[in-house]
Amino acid sequence: MAKKTNGKSKIKNNNIKKEALTRALHEEKLDNINAIEEEIKLNIDQLKEAEAKEEVISSAQATPTQQPSPNQETLDQKPQEPKNENPPQDQPVETKPQTTQINVDELKKLQDDLLIFKKETIRLQTLCDNLKEENNKLNAKMTANEQQLINKLNEKSLAAKEQLEARLEQLEKDKASEIEQRRDSIYVDVVLQFLTPFLLFEKTVNAPIENEVVRNYVQGYNMVCNMFKDTFNNLGIEQIVVNPGDEFNHNFMEAFDTESNPNFKPNQVTKVVDKGFVYKGKVIKYTTVVVNK
Repeated sequence: MAKKTNGKSKIKNNNIKKEALTRALHEEKLDNINAIEEEIKLNIDQLKEAEAKEEVISSAQATPTQQPSPNQETLDQKPQEPKNENPPQDQPVETKPQTTQINVDELKKLQDDLLIFKKETIRLQTLCDNLKEENNKLNAKMTANEQQLINKLNEKSLAAKEQLEARLEQLEKDKASEIEQRRDSIYVDVVLQFLTPFLLFEKTVNAPIENEVVRNYVQGYNMVCNMFKDTFNNLGIEQIVVNPGDEFNHNFMEAFDTESNPNFKPNQVTKVVDKGFVYKGKVIKYTTVVVNK
């Protein structure tokens, strides 16, 4: 019984460890999905930034530098003033603004980075979708396992409840039976103490009496003796009926003595010495007899 209990405990512990490991894997996958989603968001932000840079550079490259037309240059040309060979020292020197040069290599590098970001984003998005699908499968499996575990626990709880109720009912029956046996034992002890003087009284009443006056007087005691017998019967105490010539039965009789009597067969009762009684089918006093050899 102890080995069966230990085996059930090991199986239960293994199931608990398996459930804990499944939950840990599930939580780890959720963390991986969250990390991948964060990485996808970061790549999308970088992708948007790269697209914005590419748009700015493309716009700058597409806009040509305006050159003044010959006619406009002629119209705008003013009479030349005589050059001052020695300009004043305090006059500022005008500087021409430099045009922004387009770096073609940088543009190409941004385009390559943009393509890499797009491929990486697609790969991460695919991986994230796969992990989400696997996570959904794990959730469904965990739900099924939890429901199965709940059903098993309910079945075991119901079985334990039924066993407990049956055990309590059996304990109540055993307790009631034990109380009844103790009560009967006390009752029988009291009755046995009363039976011994009653049997002596009965023998005295039934003894042969030659005096007519005494015989009439004893008849009143005989009526009292019969009243006692009726009371015993009402209380469930019954006399064991044994007559001379009956086969000796050790279940109800005890041999007081033996004799050799040719009028009886061997092992037959030749004489009843003392009466026996039963209570609820159980012998409380054996019938004392003399047995023929």
